[in-house]
Amino acid sequence: MRAALARVAFGFRRALAADYAACFLLRLGLPRFDGGDSRVRISRQMAPRNEHAAASPAPDPSPVLGAQALALFDQVPTGICMIDGGGRILGANAWFCSHIGYSLEELRALRVADITHPEDRDRVDRALRQLMSGETRHHGLDKRCLCKDGSVLWVNIDASVVSDSRGRPLHAIASMREIEAQKRAETALHAGEARWREMADALPLIVWSARADGSHEYYSRQWQASTGMPPQAALGDGWLDAIHPDDRQHVLETWRRSVDAGESFEAQYRLRDREGDYRWVLARALPLCDERGHVARWMGTCCDIHDQRLAEEELRSSGRRKNEFLAMLAHELRNPLAPISTAAQLLKISAGDERRVRQASEIIGRQVRHMTELVDDLLDVSRVTRGLVTLDNDEFDLKQVVAAAIEQSRPLIEGRHHVLKTRMDGQPAIARGDRTRMIQVVANLLNNAAKYTPQGGEITLSLDVLRDRARLSVRDNGIGIEPTLLPRIFELFTQAERTPDRAQGGLGLGLALVKHIMTLHGGSVEAHSEGLGRGSLFAVTIPLPADAATGTRDEHRAPPAAGPLHLMVVDDNQDAAHTLAALLEVHGHRVVVSHNGADALARAANDPPQVFILDIGLPDIDGFALARRLRAMPRTQSALLVALTGYDQEQDRDRAREAGFDHHLVKPLDMDRLFALLGARR
Repeated sequence: MRAALARVAFGFRRALAADYAACFLLRLGLPRFDGGDSRVRISRQMAPRNEHAAASPAPDPSPVLGAQALALFDQVPTGICMIDGGGRILGANAWFCSHIGYSLEELRALRVADITHPEDRDRVDRALRQLMSGETRHHGLDKRCLCKDGSVLWVNIDASVVSDSRGRPLHAIASMREIEAQKRAETALHAGEARWREMADALPLIVWSARADGSHEYYSRQWQASTGMPPQAALGDGWLDAIHPDDRQHVLETWRRSVDAGESFEAQYRLRDREGDYRWVLARALPLCDERGHVARWMGTCCDIHDQRLAEEELRSSGRRKNEFLAMLAHELRNPLAPISTAAQLLKISAGDERRVRQASEIIGRQVRHMTELVDDLLDVSRVTRGLVTLDNDEFDLKQVVAAAIEQSRPLIEGRHHVLKTRMDGQPAIARGDRTRMIQVVANLLNNAAKYTPQGGEITLSLDVLRDRARLSVRDNGIGIEPTLLPRIFELFTQAERTPDRAQGGLGLGLALVKHIMTLHGGSVEAHSEGLGRGSLFAVTIPLPADAATGTRDEHRAPPAAGPLHLMVVDDNQDAAHTLAALLEVHGHRVVVSHNGADALARAANDPPQVFILDIGLPDIDGFALARRLRAMPRTQSALLVALTGYDQEQDRDRAREAGFDHHLVKPLDMDRLFALLGARR
């Protein structure tokens, strides 16, 4: 057999030109033996085509190749055929014929185009022209063959050109192997890829993938919908152009570290949206590894976390403001405690000195009032912001509201030597809502202006009546507001920087109360300032009812002075009970004191008082139960019952009314209010 093959090779060398031999014998490897293995190694080659069918059968290559060579071709386990420059098939081996379904005689009557799928003919024709023109010596491609039975066969073709001794192309010779299974796998892979991309496009977040080297190769449709940048522009490193310049370098370094280490990637950064603004996103990517454990691909997502990020920043900012508020609250509460403590020591050592006792009492009274105001502000803002306040819905004159607010704020304004100017609209200003709360709003604005204006400043209060609303504004020439503070000036615990000159800084609750109260009235608030040292303007707007009366209403008259009454104070705190009783006796009332419910009931049965002032937290029965029992007793059922408690929530007031109390007062007791209640009882 070895000798026969050698003779075949010798015949080829004589029959074919040098180039033919170099291409055909050396490229096909005929003959070449390795040791004792006599198998012939044939390389894959390709077949071009021509669109025009052959006019006559191709010449028989047998005289050129010889019968032995053709017989050898038939033993090769791949397809082999020869094509001339016009695309006619000159010959083919048995594998080629059996897989295509045509006999050798039938093939020699055809051109390559006749057995090539229409969608592949242009590629095959172009490859044949390149071979026969000498543009290339070898060519390979995948194509679909049209079999005689109408089926389609995917094959891989490798073709070379055969030239004569002068280097002129004579024929093309091609080898062919079946790749049907490979193409089916590729088709399934492409279908899976398409389904995956459809799923990625349907997700509400950006999906992307990158090659093993970190070069981005795919972005879902959400990328363009979010950024306005075409996905093609984001491939490679183009995605970095959409990242905020301040974040770009950090993100790139983080990504490169992940790629180099083959570890998961995570970063938060600002991504430009289609309007040109930047939004915070969270980007994550995981490496996909092959069977050897090497990274083959990266799969990643970008999720919009802008709102979450802003909420977190606001939460941190709110926490800082709350901490500042607590520190400020501690400072504000310590301030009055110091003079109270000093006054208490003074009372101990100056019991016989009437002037010093009076001085100490005045100090304690002032500081207690100050502490009471602080606590009242805290409780008030808590009730208002949690929606626990029910507003009155009565008509009131805004001009009278302004007058009452000025009266409340006058001590602070005069104490700091400010000049207060007012400008009132000539038209009636009748609004509907809670008159007391509106006085609180205007007083808070005036107090705010007085505190934040250096001594000797000027404050202007204006009332403008428009067609369906009224606008109250307070302007000052004080310290102004920083631009960064202005957007949150009406938030809880917000204050400008405290200075030694502004000793009466308060807790930063006043403007927050103003905003919430005006919201409950269907109104609005606004603040303006041109910057530090340029003063401020605060304004509130309240709707005016279309059917409101145009006249003014009388101010609430102060209650008449109280005549002597018989009262009982019931409180287990003996100091508090006897102090209150002494104060009431100084004003001419007859007062008895009891420290528990049982004693109070026994005394009331013998000598029923006209007024009971009851502490709620008694040792035996609470004040609610005591009130119900007094209402059940014939001799005290019509008495005036006043609850005195440290609890001032809406539910506490409701419980007091249900128990039979006429009034609910909060510790420390507002004596002016108590005297007003007693005067009405006279």
